[in-house]
Amino acid sequence: MIYKVSNQITAHKVADLITALSSDKQWSVDVKEWKPQRTLTQNATMWLWYRIIGQHLGYTDKEMHDILREEFLPVREVEFNGKQKKLLTSTSGKDWTVDKEAAYLSDIERFAATELGIMLPRRDDPLLAEYISKHGV
Repeated sequence: MIYKVSNQITAHKVADLITALSSDKQWSVDVKEWKPQRTLTQNATMWLWYRIIGQHLGYTDKEMHDILREEFLPVREVEFNGKQKKLLTSTSGKDWTVDKEAAYLSDIERFAATELGIMLPRRDDPLLAEYISKHGV
């Protein structure tokens, strides 16, 4: 179970749950600072931008997802079966926060503007529907 503790009432409820755990078993309790995960708007913006950039460069949005992750996010190297493998950073899951997504989107937006001359629309842009209609995105 995961609980977001944001006040004393919730903290006491969680403490009561821990106190009530059976002593016949061993338990693991993980406490860490809560950070909000990326928003649905951020996710939708990211995939729209992948599609726009991909259309400009001749790639699918899935290909742009992989290309831009490798370009802007840390790549981890691991050894697997005696070989070095590169693992791309995931843009989903509990460790991918609003702040990480915002920084990644900022990198994509800057790249599109400076390297490709594309001004990417934002999901909250009132002209977004016109942009989509005009560019067939």
